[in-house]
Amino acid sequence: MTDDEATLERFRVTELIGRYVDALNHRDWDSYADCWTEDCIFQMTIANDEAPASDKMTTIARPISVRTDGREGILALVRNYNNYPWLFQLPAGITVTLEAPDRARIRHVLRVESHALLLIGHCYDLADKSADGTWRLAHRDYMPSYWEAREAPGVVCRSLPDPDYRRRP
Repeated sequence: MTDDEATLERFRVTELIGRYVDALNHRDWDSYADCWTEDCIFQMTIANDEAPASDKMTTIARPISVRTDGREGILALVRNYNNYPWLFQLPAGITVTLEAPDRARIRHVLRVESHALLLIGHCYDLADKSADGTWRLAHRDYMPSYWEAREAPGVVCRSLPDPDYRRRP
């Protein structure tokens, strides 16, 4: 792969994060589903939560770890966003590393803000290029560093810097 080809692929992967956030923020569930591989994994890892990860977001009063496997599981999890009068995800600092012509590692900061909560943390993603040439998320680990429910004081969920960040997810 030439430098120009690699740059174009990194741009396409970066665009995946834009498609993901745009679909989620507009509650366009068909477009959102197309951002994920069929056998994908979503997890939100709370570093100081020792309880096993749940497959549902059961509370926003405190941070809990969540893990859902498969596209349908992820769609079921985020459809709860329809219950919020407003909720936005805002990515920043997207960094893409191509591991192979059809596999990329992505890191970025993600701020999630709604009428009820604020989360700020890092996403550690793996993306795969499908046979149709479209990049899709295969694995996301969102690791909040700060969690604040509007009705309660904020919680620091993990300290930074994370020495293992280059090896995630």
